[in-house]
Amino acid sequence: MGMLKEVNLNNFKYESNDKMKSALFEANKNSLKKDQLSRASKELEFRFNDLSQYINKADDNNFFLTVTAEVKNNQIIQDSINIMAENIDTMVPIQDLLPKSSEKIEEEGIHDMQQILNSQGEEYSPALYASYDRIAARDYANKWSINATSCYDHGTSCGILQARNTWNNDVYPYYSELCHNDCADFVSQALHAGGIPMDSTVADSTWHRGTAAQTTLAWVNTDALKRYMVGKGYWKASNYTSASAGGVLYTSTSHVVMIVKNDTIIRQFSGHTNDRNQVNYSNISGY
Repeated sequence: MGMLKEVNLNNFKYESNDKMKSALFEANKNSLKKDQLSRASKELEFRFNDLSQYINKADDNNFFLTVTAEVKNNQIIQDSINIMAENIDTMVPIQDLLPKSSEKIEEEGIHDMQQILNSQGEEYSPALYASYDRIAARDYANKWSINATSCYDHGTSCGILQARNTWNNDVYPYYSELCHNDCADFVSQALHAGGIPMDSTVADSTWHRGTAAQTTLAWVNTDALKRYMVGKGYWKASNYTSASAGGVLYTSTSHVVMIVKNDTIIRQFSGHTNDRNQVNYSNISGY
């Protein structure tokens, strides 16, 4: 077991990444093993660089709310007002999407670092596929999604909010076999934009997008996509607090979206089925 001693980062200028890591090493060199210090240093450097893109930067935060209340004598009963927020594929109380306290954020950070320190060997790596550009994947997901508010006409009542005319149809043409279930197709597109190589052949074991007959299950099916990416060594399991932009998020309902922001306070996703762009989400069971 290892416990990382705290170092007050307020004592350092934000640009002083090397100085911060030196202080970390000095504070822990007698209590942690060399490989533990190495993993802690890699994690801090990754988080340091990741968070730099959010400091002093304006950003969009989108919520989809449902407000209900009781009315008596044409007056709203104040105590009956209930505000629920869309949370990927469920609804949660709006309070669940409010920023956590600094104490809670620190507690989560300590827990995550503890897991990293106690991992075995060199299994820890911020990115398993070295050539993956997670920012390019994030940017693709944000570019080719909007917050749709109407259901595309499928000829039936589907209940899925889409804006198909905003999709990247020139590169990835829509075909009817997808119907409205294109969440995995969209995430696959973003992953490919980030550098995950598409297989050149069409087979049960490959990841390929072409015409309907030339698109494999791993590209368009959530479970098959996960099996393929894990099997190739491109993915590893993460958690709510540590998952970063360019990562993917699965729900218990076999839905998958692209994570596009995690500044430790606000977490956002973009995805399809429903079409959503930079929408805040909270930590709920089933992820």
